[in-house]
Amino acid sequence: MNASNNIQSQTTNSSQNNSSFIANTSDLLIPSETFLNSISKEGALFLRNTMHHFNEVVDTDDGTYMNEIISPNICIFCDRYIIGVAKLNWISKEQIIKHSNRMSVDKWKELTGNTAMNPILREQYKVNDSEFEHLLLSPRSRKNGYNHYLCCSTCYSSFRDDRINAAPPKYLFANNFALGILPDNA
Repeated sequence: MNASNNIQSQTTNSSQNNSSFIANTSDLLIPSETFLNSISKEGALFLRNTMHHFNEVVDTDDGTYMNEIISPNICIFCDRYIIGVAKLNWISKEQIIKHSNRMSVDKWKELTGNTAMNPILREQYKVNDSEFEHLLLSPRSRKNGYNHYLCCSTCYSSFRDDRINAAPPKYLFANNFALGILPDNA
């Protein structure tokens, strides 16, 4: 048996021994029940991470009532999606305020060399909270009942107490990453 036959033989044997599949008929692999259950558990965890619960019942457009909704998890600092089963990090309002010098409109002006921010762009990075009026944050992120905001792992580690005077994280809006949404007439 030459080397290429040996590699092909090992590949065939390893795919047949894979516990994720119960049969290998031609090129069709049939998933095992264990494999499907693990996928279902991962899918359920992903779905659970996107569930938002409300204290009161919400009236929907179609006349039904609900007390939870499914929506994407979005970082308050960089506006990126927190996808899959990635850890959901919650950062306190107090911690955000401690770092306000790193994500303010003034910091954006300093880093970009601009004297003013386009008002349409500014509106796209404004959170409905008077204490955050001067900050560039994602209004698409969510806040829990404890005044904590959702953020990605990268931003969460960048907003520790020992990083207060550090440069803003790469994807932070104030670090010239405020792209905004294209207007309808563009």
